[in-house]
Amino acid sequence: MIAENFVSVGSGVATIVAAAVVSYQIILLKRQETQEYFSEFNARYDQIITRVPLSVLIDGVSLEDAVLGSHNETELKLSIERAVFDYFQLCEEQVNLFRSRRGTGSKLMSDIAVENSFSEGLRDSNSWKKVFKEWAGGMENNLAIPAVNALYWSFRKRADNAGLPVPFDNFHQHFVEKSFVS
Repeated sequence: MIAENFVSVGSGVATIVAAAVVSYQIILLKRQETQEYFSEFNARYDQIITRVPLSVLIDGVSLEDAVLGSHNETELKLSIERAVFDYFQLCEEQVNLFRSRRGTGSKLMSDIAVENSFSEGLRDSNSWKKVFKEWAGGMENNLAIPAVNALYWSFRKRADNAGLPVPFDNFHQHFVEKSFVS
């Protein structure tokens, strides 16, 4: 009888310990997934932005001046345009991510994972909003660069003139029209 009680108590304790270990592993896995998720966006940004000359990003040089005198001006200009287009596509994805999270009661990701994935400034129950605010600050800064801004409007006009859907609509609403609150 005492042996049976001992076995019951022992198996109960073992079950609790196993549940705690599994829960901890799930938390670690979610943290890792979240870090990889945001790292993917950051890596894509890094790959895109390195294709734009620093003179455009820092000195405010026009796209034409940036390519002037290069070995193949047309090819370089098209390459820079493509990089900036890719950048705005990434921005649109980030805005869509924010809007989808904001419009539903469901969690985009574990707050615990997000909180543990970033610096002290991002550790609270609204961490995903803070991540988006960090991204949004970069988007606003990049949109203020004259050549980037000119390309943005050029992409929208070219698509409209071609009868295609105007690109970056959610980005446009948030950063140009500012029709929804962040």
